[in-house]
Amino acid sequence: MWWDRSNREAGPGRRFPGSRIVLAVLVIAFLSFMVWQGRRMKWESGPRTATVYCFSAMEDAMTDGVLPAFQEFWKGKTGQHVEFITAFAGSGTITDQIIRRFPAEIAVLSSEIDAYRLVRRGVLPGPVWTTLPERGVFARTPMVIRVRAGNPKGIAGFDDLARPDVGLLLADPTTSGAGEWTALALYGSAFLEEGDRARGLDRLVRVWGRGAEGGSSARAARSRFSEGSADALITYEAELLGRAGSGGANGEIVMPRSTIVAEPVVVKIGRNVSPEQKDLIDSLVSYFWSDEAQQILVAYGFRSVDKERNVPDAGFRPIDRLFTLEEIGGPERAEEEVLGEALRLDAASTAAD
Repeated sequence: MWWDRSNREAGPGRRFPGSRIVLAVLVIAFLSFMVWQGRRMKWESGPRTATVYCFSAMEDAMTDGVLPAFQEFWKGKTGQHVEFITAFAGSGTITDQIIRRFPAEIAVLSSEIDAYRLVRRGVLPGPVWTTLPERGVFARTPMVIRVRAGNPKGIAGFDDLARPDVGLLLADPTTSGAGEWTALALYGSAFLEEGDRARGLDRLVRVWGRGAEGGSSARAARSRFSEGSADALITYEAELLGRAGSGGANGEIVMPRSTIVAEPVVVKIGRNVSPEQKDLIDSLVSYFWSDEAQQILVAYGFRSVDKERNVPDAGFRPIDRLFTLEEIGGPERAEEEVLGEALRLDAASTAAD
């Protein structure tokens, strides 16, 4: 039977002796000390852990670059060894997992759109990432077109992807940040060129309506393209540059004249961070903006928030018109108008099949 309030009520003439209260307090204090001491001894004798969930396109940069570098940094700073529990999937997928109380302490999401979903679902008390440097943005990568080697279809920009002779792969926007950014690139490039939101939706409908489902994440879509599916794929520039592009030998990049720049954000999931973990998690979050981490991200094809690092020698080519999510209305409007239309087109395509 559960202990309940009635067990505390003393009967007539009964009192809870003061000596027993003192004893109970001493026992609790002793047990608390032993738990704290046990944790301290564990940290001194064994590794600490940090749980990081990250969108798939950044898997190589994280597992082979940033996290091992932080491991060395933390060892040098504290003498402690840190290990990582990681999960990589589409940004929408990991957002759903965190909403379902998966134990991520840090989430690396492809955009603020998914971060705001965590706010709306009560996971975060507000846009906590905006208090970090660059409002939580620690890397950037434009959305570009990947085509077959030699560009046999002569694809020069987004409008060419609406041609009936061009096969196009699209990542699923319900699970993939790349899918979301693809829709936003199509819409925003036309909207900003013409100054007309109707023109933006027209390009989205013409191109998106022809695309084939490319997978639940940027990495899944890249794999399908590498296996020979379709003539073109809209994806992150970082997927084709540096070490992250090691699987893309059978393709090349077409830089649209105008495209959106994806801005991943790092979010601390406060409800999953214990007081004992706070120093480690806060240090890891801050590390994303360190010189060392920024240099690693560039090596893996991501543009640094320090623009001086984004030089042609690193493989970064100029784009005539590079725009941001804010320039096309911000996260809320983009989700309602643009992504809502992409999902409607997906539903119509599924019904037609």
